[in-house]
Amino acid sequence: MSALVPPQPAPAWTHSPEDVARITQETIDKDRKLMDKIAALKESDCTFDTVFLRLAQAEAEFDHTIEPLAFYQNVSPSKELRDASNNAESAVREYGVDASMRLDIFRAKQAAAKNIKDSGRKLTPEEQRLVDKMIQDGTRAGLALPDKERAELMALKKELSNLCLEFNATITFTAEELKGVPADVVSGYIKRTEDGKEVYDVTYKTPDIFPIFKFAENPETRKRAYEGYESRLSINVTILDRVLALRRQIASMLGYDTWADYVTEVKMVKNAKGVVNFLSDLEQKLRPVGLKDRETLLAMKQEEHKAKGLPFDGEFYIWDYRYYDRKYIEETLDLDDMLVKEYFPVDVVVPAILQIYQNLLGVKFIETKGSTWHPEVQQFAVWENDAKDASGFIGYCYLDLFPRESKYSHAAVWGLLAGYDTPDGKRSYPLTAMVANLAKPTPNKPALMRHDDVVTFFHEMGHVFHGLLSKTRFARFHGTSVARDFVEAPSQMLENWCWEPKVLEKMSSHYETKKPLSPELIEKLVKSRYVNVGLFYLRQLFFANFDIKVHTMKDATDYTKLWNELREQISFVKGDKPTPGQGTFGHIAGGYDAGYYGATWQCRYTYSLVFAADMYATVFKADPLDPARGQRYREKILLPGGSREELDSLKDFLGREPNSEAFIKELFGDPAQANLPRMSKYAWQCLSSSPPQATLSWTHSPEDVARIAKKIVEKDRQVMDEVAALKEPECNFETVFLRLAYAEAELNTTLEPLAFYQNVSPSQELRDASTDAEAAVREYIVDASMRLDIFRAKQAALKNITESGKKLTPEEQRLMDKMILDGTRAGLALPEERRVKLAAAKKELSNLCVEYSKNINEEKVGTVSFTLEELKGVPKDVISGYTKRTEADKELYDVTFRTPDIIPIFKYAENPETRKRAYNGFEARVAVNEPVMGKVVALRREVATMLGYDSWADYATEVKMVKNAKNAVEFLSDLEQRLRPMGQKDRANLLALKQEDHEQKGLPFDGELYEWDSRYYERKYVERTLDLDDALVKEYFPVDFVTPAILQIYQNLLGLKFVEVQGETWHPDVQQFAIWEEDAKDESGFLGYCYFDLYPRGKYDYFVRITPFTSDCPQRGTGKRSYPVSAMVANLAKPTPNTPALMRHEDVVALFHEIGHIFHEVLSKTRFSRFHGTTVALDFGEAPSQMLENWCWEPRVLEKMSSHYETKKPLSPELIDKLVKRHVDVSCMHGSSRRKKLTAHEQPICQLWAVLSQTETTDYTKLWSEMRESIYTLKTGKPLPGQCAIPHFAGDYSAGYYGYNYSLVFAMDMYATVFKADPLDPARGRRYREKVLLPGSSQDELDLLKVRARHRHARLFGRLD
Repeated sequence: MSALVPPQPAPAWTHSPEDVARITQETIDKDRKLMDKIAALKESDCTFDTVFLRLAQAEAEFDHTIEPLAFYQNVSPSKELRDASNNAESAVREYGVDASMRLDIFRAKQAAAKNIKDSGRKLTPEEQRLVDKMIQDGTRAGLALPDKERAELMALKKELSNLCLEFNATITFTAEELKGVPADVVSGYIKRTEDGKEVYDVTYKTPDIFPIFKFAENPETRKRAYEGYESRLSINVTILDRVLALRRQIASMLGYDTWADYVTEVKMVKNAKGVVNFLSDLEQKLRPVGLKDRETLLAMKQEEHKAKGLPFDGEFYIWDYRYYDRKYIEETLDLDDMLVKEYFPVDVVVPAILQIYQNLLGVKFIETKGSTWHPEVQQFAVWENDAKDASGFIGYCYLDLFPRESKYSHAAVWGLLAGYDTPDGKRSYPLTAMVANLAKPTPNKPALMRHDDVVTFFHEMGHVFHGLLSKTRFARFHGTSVARDFVEAPSQMLENWCWEPKVLEKMSSHYETKKPLSPELIEKLVKSRYVNVGLFYLRQLFFANFDIKVHTMKDATDYTKLWNELREQISFVKGDKPTPGQGTFGHIAGGYDAGYYGATWQCRYTYSLVFAADMYATVFKADPLDPARGQRYREKILLPGGSREELDSLKDFLGREPNSEAFIKELFGDPAQANLPRMSKYAWQCLSSSPPQATLSWTHSPEDVARIAKKIVEKDRQVMDEVAALKEPECNFETVFLRLAYAEAELNTTLEPLAFYQNVSPSQELRDASTDAEAAVREYIVDASMRLDIFRAKQAALKNITESGKKLTPEEQRLMDKMILDGTRAGLALPEERRVKLAAAKKELSNLCVEYSKNINEEKVGTVSFTLEELKGVPKDVISGYTKRTEADKELYDVTFRTPDIIPIFKYAENPETRKRAYNGFEARVAVNEPVMGKVVALRREVATMLGYDSWADYATEVKMVKNAKNAVEFLSDLEQRLRPMGQKDRANLLALKQEDHEQKGLPFDGELYEWDSRYYERKYVERTLDLDDALVKEYFPVDFVTPAILQIYQNLLGLKFVEVQGETWHPDVQQFAIWEEDAKDESGFLGYCYFDLYPRGKYDYFVRITPFTSDCPQRGTGKRSYPVSAMVANLAKPTPNTPALMRHEDVVALFHEIGHIFHEVLSKTRFSRFHGTTVALDFGEAPSQMLENWCWEPRVLEKMSSHYETKKPLSPELIDKLVKRHVDVSCMHGSSRRKKLTAHEQPICQLWAVLSQTETTDYTKLWSEMRESIYTLKTGKPLPGQCAIPHFAGDYSAGYYGYNYSLVFAMDMYATVFKADPLDPARGRRYREKVLLPGSSQDELDLLKVRARHRHARLFGRLD
């Protein structure tokens, strides 16, 4: 061992403050001279060697000299040396800004890159990466900016650099106040006498302050300690304000939306939106767990306060968390932290950990004597385990483990010297230093480590080895120079060793008995790993959210207020007075800005932990101490450093793409059993192939929407002009029909996402831009549909195809027929004067329909207010979700008109006046649409007349299965006659129930059943006759269980799998999935994307809506496919403080139905987009999803998708039987069982559509109310404009609402014929997929079904009669 002499001496640590200043200036001068020489090169002399290689070597030498000097500020006991070090770093940072902004150097790099490309020189992968990164440095530095802006940017960067550097006491208690804090900890505090009283001075260093948080019994002691700890760096508040302002300014100058977008561009996550989505997803998964943790600890606090006679205010404070967390672990696991600590003496643990690493990675540490910055520091030379000479040398490592005055107060590793190849062909070896603050010995005990400290030490040593065992050619790629959101993954993975029984045994030894931890104690320790996991990780998410929020804000705010509000909102812990905790948040100024989400090990539940968990589970779990596995880790992860993409290193190590299964299993148990929100079970499936089509971008500004809409219109018009310019002999299928089909697909694919913003965007400006864009495009489409030159080109192409005898495929023939029909229905056979008038009417109609829809989406009437007494009967968990306020000394609850808020009033409020007020407000919420509706109906009549139709309904139904308005009216009339006797019976039952209820309560009874009575008495009737409590049933359908269960059923039935993908969406709540064939092995198995936006906010107000964005069809001229993308927007109930988000059974049915539409979109496969998915006849469009509703009444399906939110048990056979009986035996007037939508509630809407198409009336509110009373047999009180809130009126369902019931004929036949015998049979699912979903509308809908009409109607009415 002594024969091994390092080929590179250890650095000298004997610098004086003057040395630091002098060497720093010399190094800067030397680097500047080199820069000047490179800048002076002629363009033709710029090559890889003269520019990139020289810059890389200079960068390595510069860092090699400066890093140790800058390190003194963190560890030196000399204030003068720390100050000199700080000043040196400030000078270097300032020079770094100057150097990074040198335009002459950037141009030399650009010239060199061009010459390399022109010369055809082949670079190695690491050389190419160096070129790419150095060019990117210049771009990100703003060197493409004009001179004036560049100079301003330089000044801002210098100021920011100095402020960040600047960013970087004691509190006194009596012995009584410290009661509960371990004696060995108290003995380490400085004791003194003050005013004749013994007091203890406690520093804010971790070993001193944390035991107070964990052990002090007096809550006032913990509170004072916490508030002092949070306020200890209040001086930094104004500095942080300026730092954030400068970052916003710099990001804007560089063309980035926010500083977070600038920072994340070079990380794995790529943009700020990805971070926001990631954090939001994690928070949603953790909130239910955190709430449960909080309830547990709060109950423990209440019990203790009662026992000690302390006041209890029902709140859980931040200074309570660590104290009750410890007590909970001790009481539930019988695990005493102080006892565990006795098994981890520093002088045993540190050598043991080093030995584990040495054996695992094939290295050895040899302690060497030499100068260091403090006598306590240890210096090691690190060698290959089998080293025989200097060739086996790896580098140096320093360990500085104990606290002292003015030393860095946490645990961290500095890579002081990188390893790299020197110009003379030799190697410069790496040097790393680990700085920690382990507890020092006390008079009675040696230095002991908490298990937390052991985990931290193991983690930080992982960074040491990343710095030592990396081997790259260039210093800039060495060791931990990886993407910041991956840098923690290797060390996070290594933390797992600290929870492995055989590793715990190896590195533990009781300081007195010398025995290792017993198996029983190890078992308890391992079990404690994820106790109260929700609150712990939510606290880390609070830090990450604060970081990303302040770096995505466009304007300054009160950051102290934001800090405290976010902490309470996310962490579920209260403070007292606002404290400037952000002043202590060192990461925000220390290089982790907009990066805490994934690059700090303290925020363990992070982006990088996904990779850490996967690496450990895949490679090490089976045998964590296997040297062969350690060698694989060293070679595939540590050695490359940042010389290649981090994802490539992961794939090389894992043998596949990384996934999240291990991460979820580690934190929550088996993913298949984890009760996590946001369908998280599907987030953890992964393929070895990426989708062949990128996800949609959702980062549009209002200006983008306007610009893109205008551009696609211009592009489409150009295609139209080119087609119109064709000579008649040139018109054929390819030049006319095919070109128009591709243009139509491109127009819709571009427009649909832009138009969708109006339904979901939280930005009013973006919603307005979306509405305006849709209006503009609709107006253009009206113009385009009226182009006579295009119609004539189609006619000429048809004639030429017929005469040439060309055989078209059935889908091509259908395309041609439909396009010719488009022209005929557009009135292109009309005289010119009538055509012009028709086009103007259509444009006006289009704009009115956009306005009508916008009024619904932007409904601002908003709320109706009730007292608690008025809400009597409404479930408490619902009321707790209402906004409570005080008005005229009276507590009021504001109830929105959103479904989850208002429907419980209709169903449960005992006071009929409450229900009536709620109903009247709900019906009148979009009264602004009354005049719009009048204009729309009049214009539709006018357009229909001009086109030669008797009514708009005849025009609309011509292209549907029903074929004309007469058939639709007959169908509805027949249906109404069959339903009327049941409706009368229902009314009599409910009216009798109402009379009985009013008599019992002493309320007047007028013999009428009103609209606001129906849901209330229907519920009571069901509860009485079937003993079925809707509120109880609801408890079995938590959103976070039902949604994944439904997806799983569909996946098994149709042969698919959902893979959640991270990416941009329009709101953090939204989930994005890639959908694949079940057996997909590569991109050929990709099917499309879908989005789920499930919770209410200012968006589309109905329960569910499906929007297809793109269709599955070939891309023009490429032969490739364009894959479908669709979105489901819902308004499920949100969680309350006491219960998770729960669904009524009718919500489950609706969700099952709407997800059916998703699959109709995704599983259709047609050549032309106009035939894709749900573009079938509108009176057949609902049939596939209506058929699928039947699954929600099948006992074994109900069992699969139910799980009580507390007991986790599925619905009992008795409850299922009652649910099914309600469906079959009880005719529910208002459709709470939905009864396949064949309920009297639907008929007024259906009939109104038909009547509006033919009547000359203009008082549509009166007509609406009269028809409701006539058909629905319920009184409405005063006429209210409820028709104005029905979105279908302005869309494609005008004169088409009958189709919901018409299509049910087909739905019931399909279910009875194919699925009834075995609804979950995958073979039947494949048949349905192939025969019904796949063709879309590329063939006639009746051809899909092949059934006789009489047979279908018999099935339908057999159920009703």
